[in-house]
Amino acid sequence: MDKKAYKSAVMVIDNKAIFHNKDHFSHYTSFNENEVSDLRVISDIRENAIRFAKLAGVKSNDLADITIALGEALANAIKHGSPVMGVSRVGVGCHIVDGNFVAIVSDEGSPFDERLIPDPIFDSCPECGLGVYLMRQVMDAVEFSHSVCGNQVKLVKKLATSI
Repeated sequence: MDKKAYKSAVMVIDNKAIFHNKDHFSHYTSFNENEVSDLRVISDIRENAIRFAKLAGVKSNDLADITIALGEALANAIKHGSPVMGVSRVGVGCHIVDGNFVAIVSDEGSPFDERLIPDPIFDSCPECGLGVYLMRQVMDAVEFSHSVCGNQVKLVKKLATSI
């Protein structure tokens, strides 16, 4: 790719690269950010991802669900998946693929079995499990995976075609 084409294929939001193909924007888009695990970065990462989603054409009714799910996934990655708070890293990658918004949130934590996380009991104030429950309620698919490098949660939202 020549320099002129490269420049037109990269957009930058707050020093974060967003790659896209101008002719097929909805099929070739991505946003990636990797930060130190600190609860104070959740809102910044989430806002950058939502700005990317807006630029990619995600409609407002889907943005609210994506905002909730990303916030919960990032909070879990930082609280439960960061072996050394403030040193470990969390990442988020967002993509528009075949009419779906796909976000992958990663951490450096030990593997866990998400099937053992119970649904919250709403008669009490649950301390754990509400985030996973909310992600599953607002997204079309929530998938967990684990490797020696850490954990990933994949959030998928089928995008509306109109507001």
